[in-house]
Amino acid sequence: MECLRNGQMAIYCSSELTSGLKLYSVMEGEAVGSLKDLKGKRGDEWCDKNIFNVNKDEANRFAASVREGRKDSVPVITPAPFDVRGWDQAEYLAFWEELIRTRVAAVHFRDKWEYSNGCTFEYAVALDAKIDRFDQQGRRLEADKAISCVRNAIDEIAKMKGNFDTAKLKKHLGWIEASGGPVVTTTKIPTPTPKSKITV
Repeated sequence: MECLRNGQMAIYCSSELTSGLKLYSVMEGEAVGSLKDLKGKRGDEWCDKNIFNVNKDEANRFAASVREGRKDSVPVITPAPFDVRGWDQAEYLAFWEELIRTRVAAVHFRDKWEYSNGCTFEYAVALDAKIDRFDQQGRRLEADKAISCVRNAIDEIAKMKGNFDTAKLKKHLGWIEASGGPVVTTTKIPTPTPKSKITV
C-alpha cells in the first residue's frame, strides 16, 4: 500500500461487499433469516456468484468512476479485491480502519452504503478521524444526513419479510450520532503468515 500511495494521502471508496441491501433482498426472496441460512440453502458458490462477486464488481466500477473523475494523481482505493485467507470480518475492519485513519484524505460512499455493516463502520471511523466524506454524486455527506440515511435503512430492513439482525447497523449509528465519539476496535490487525493467501 505504501508503494501504491507513493507518499500521497489516498481516496477510499466504501461500498457494500459482504452485507448490505443486495444481501437483505436476496435473503428476503429466499425466505431465510441469515447469511448462514442462505449459504446452507444455496451454497457458498451460489452466494459468491449472485451476491458477493456482484458487489465486488460494482465496488470496482464505483472506484473506477471516482478515479476517472479526478484530475490529479491521488490514489483511489477500493477494498473489493483485497482477500486474506483466514481473516474474519473484525480483522478486515481493523485493517481498513487503520488505513482510513492514517493514509486517507477523503472517503466516498457508494449509493445504499447505509445498509452495509462495513460501510457504516467506515463512515463512523471517517467521522471520528475528521476525514471528508462524500456520497456517490460527490456531494458532502455530513453527519446529520448520514444519521437520517442509516435510520431509514434500519426501518426499511425491519419492514422486510424476515427477522434480520441489524445490531451492527444500530451500533454504528450510535457512533455516528455521537458526532465523532471514539470508535474503538478491539481486534488487532494480524500479521499474515506464509500460509496466508493475500490477493490485491
